[in-house]
Amino acid sequence: MKSSWKRDISETADNAYGFFETAYITGWRVHSEILTRQKVHLDLKAGWLRLEPGDTKNRKGRMFPLTPRLHDILEQQLVRTEGVTESERKDYSLVVSSRGAEDKALSTVMDHGVR
Repeated sequence: MKSSWKRDISETADNAYGFFETAYITGWRVHSEILTRQKVHLDLKAGWLRLEPGDTKNRKGRMFPLTPRLHDILEQQLVRTEGVTESERKDYSLVVSSRGAEDKALSTVMDHGVR
């Protein structure tokens, strides 16, 4: 069994990798468009990730077709966040599951380094 810190690093790296890939594939803004996506914005069966009107800079909604890789990333994230309670929901986005300071730090870095 992996020690706790090794498991935490591994999970954080998995989250970061999926996060960066999602940003690269979609071209969406990190803070306002990617980190705010929730399960209700995803339709795996139909193959779409949705931004609601008002969630974008121009206030127009849009739909992003899921590439096979993006589908896999988001499906894995659904598995990682399965069982998250409603009170914990605010700490989880569809793309990055927050485990506390490490993901908040990732978010802060990304806000300064990527659109």
